[in-house]
Amino acid sequence: MSAAEKLESPISEEFLNSFFDATQKVFQTQGNVKVQLVETTPFPMGMPNSSPTAIAGVIQISCNTFNGSLALGFPKETFLKFYENLLGEACTEISVEMQDAASEFLNMIYGTAKTHLNQKGHNLALAIPTVFQGANLQIRFQKDKPSIFAEYKSDIGPFYLFFSGE
Repeated sequence: MSAAEKLESPISEEFLNSFFDATQKVFQTQGNVKVQLVETTPFPMGMPNSSPTAIAGVIQISCNTFNGSLALGFPKETFLKFYENLLGEACTEISVEMQDAASEFLNMIYGTAKTHLNQKGHNLALAIPTVFQGANLQIRFQKDKPSIFAEYKSDIGPFYLFFSGE
């Protein structure tokens, strides 16, 4: 049984699993980081996440089977370790310049999933990520949209995917 099959959600299993698979592939190929999907849970509509998030990329997704948002959130330590793996540059704080790396990383996940889903007829449109940074970010989605929270663990720390839409 896949992670998406365990959820009762109007977001299709094929759609969710494409993003779950893309996340694992991109982390492995770009940052040499093995990741494991720990848990996927429906998220109460409109409730902010309580997971420690210091930087998050958000992308709007529009296609014939899904309209909504995807967010990729990192705790500070996880993001700094990933940035170091990705670019070979050790840092102790998240800078404004690092936001481009978070944006590009989410873009790679989106592009990988988009390629697979478009081959299946989903017709995902081009999208540009937006990045938010702060000590205690809270990711909130619209109250009238179903949301999914996916928690990952890796050898560099935890991170999170949030889906909202239908």
